[in-house]
Amino acid sequence: MLVGSSLAIPLETRDTDPVASAIAAAGVPKYIVNACLYHWVGYGDCTQLLKDAHAALDDPAKVFELKLIDTISKILIRARTANAEFQLYITGYIQFWNDQNPQCNTVSWAPSYKAAAYQTIALRSDMNSLVDALNALLSTVANALNTGLGGGVYYVDGFQQAYDTHRFCEVEADPSYHTSPIDARTWFIHYDSPYENPSSVTGLSTGSFFDQVNSVLIPPKNGQSTADQIKAVDGDLAKINPAYNDVDSMTAALTKLAQDDVKYQVLPITWIRVMHPKGSGYKPLSDAVIDAVLKYGAAAASGSGGGGSPGTQSAGLKCTTGANGNNKFLARDDLNNQIGTFCGVAAQQGVQDHNSGSIVRTYNQGQRYQVTLSMDWPSGQDITQNMKQNCIDGMTLIMDSCDGNDPKNPLDWKHGGTNGVGNILYHVVPSTDQGYTPGNCTFHLQEDESWSGVNSPGFERHWDFHLEKLTLDDGAGATIGTSPPGSPIDAGAGNSFSWNTKLPNPLVMAPEAQGNPADYIQFTIGTESWQSSQNDDTKMPFCNVGGFNSDYSPDVSLSSLHLPLELGLPAIIAP
Repeated sequence: MLVGSSLAIPLETRDTDPVASAIAAAGVPKYIVNACLYHWVGYGDCTQLLKDAHAALDDPAKVFELKLIDTISKILIRARTANAEFQLYITGYIQFWNDQNPQCNTVSWAPSYKAAAYQTIALRSDMNSLVDALNALLSTVANALNTGLGGGVYYVDGFQQAYDTHRFCEVEADPSYHTSPIDARTWFIHYDSPYENPSSVTGLSTGSFFDQVNSVLIPPKNGQSTADQIKAVDGDLAKINPAYNDVDSMTAALTKLAQDDVKYQVLPITWIRVMHPKGSGYKPLSDAVIDAVLKYGAAAASGSGGGGSPGTQSAGLKCTTGANGNNKFLARDDLNNQIGTFCGVAAQQGVQDHNSGSIVRTYNQGQRYQVTLSMDWPSGQDITQNMKQNCIDGMTLIMDSCDGNDPKNPLDWKHGGTNGVGNILYHVVPSTDQGYTPGNCTFHLQEDESWSGVNSPGFERHWDFHLEKLTLDDGAGATIGTSPPGSPIDAGAGNSFSWNTKLPNPLVMAPEAQGNPADYIQFTIGTESWQSSQNDDTKMPFCNVGGFNSDYSPDVSLSSLHLPLELGLPAIIAP
């Protein structure tokens, strides 16, 4: 689980029922720590692991967010079974780096027989930004649950500044301190930070944690010391003992050592606790939780309300938008069909998915309009009465209230969102990036117009049109469509040209010679249709039309002339 370890701390009980509890997120995933800082056991690419972690937090499908909601909902449901006024306080992670101090740029905590893992400013900044992103998600989840479950769920923050000057890599008069930062002024646990007295507990040497474990898992053999064996495999310890394959295998090996022999109990504890706060590091966090309890908890502590029972009615619509580069959206008609399908399936099932607090389904997998629809509610509650229609109503509110009635979104694209209705949370989550930035798209083309003959009794002028130099730019100015092969393209009345770009629908163009005004192009995309003669730039869409490149009027000329018509169109084809 990306959030690492957490502590569920009962803050207060009344008789035997819980009144309030705190979940304190702490530490950092061992996979990232090992790959980015230690290199002790088998590890992946640090940069890629950090990218994957950011992607999981930014995932518009919200898979990780839904898992958090499910996990925390189960905690609430269990606690509120005993006390309907139960409150939950959720704290975020603490940034454990000073990410601006250059003293650590050449510091590595990796063993000497492994490649160095330098703690550069870029690495420390990236790890801190991951903490910020995770905290933002925890805050979002807490606020959503607080709304959807009738209150009593609070995200606690405001304690980060207390850790300034107490993180890893603070400015030191003696920079060598950074290689083993274990003094009291550092509020986080390094693998060298003492845990009781390792020598008295294990009988091992007082070397580093890595050295102690190596001496147990790679004992002297055939006259070769532990160090000799490590040197013989050039630091690839997995060749000696499969416990070093990866983080999971090492965790399992240390756990078994502790189970088999009490003198090794300190080893898995040390492995787990590294990068977590010390006792001094938990104090600002606990103070912030207590302050929040004093602010919000009086009602629950007195038994007069404030938590909200699982059946408390509440409503809350939260729309996902196209902000911050979110280019994942859906066609309304397709979404409407999937909502009907999902709600029918959900009502037929009537209960949550196995080992879950939700019903979750994904439709159009691998396609342009892939969407995940889900609904969460407290386990054990019967919501089957009118369940299908309630589900349709709850999700339709997301569909039609979000992205609705926007003149800059006439094709009615949908970014999704969440909707809390009573004790149920509905989710609509698009999955596919549409490949362009929403906004006012613009395109340019050149029309080549020619004719032969004359309109007279027994004769009729014949018009020919070709389109070329097509360029389509998205809302950010990036080109997302150009002239297809074979340009110039033959087009005209009864012979329209359908231009496929990165947009969900083709742009259909039909040049016309006759009309008022004459010489126009008919455009159609989806359900929208307009002409190049629409030139009012206060309305959408509109066109800027260039002039002819000939001094002769086509109305009187009997010869064939080349007449390019250039169009620039801020169109409404993006949300």
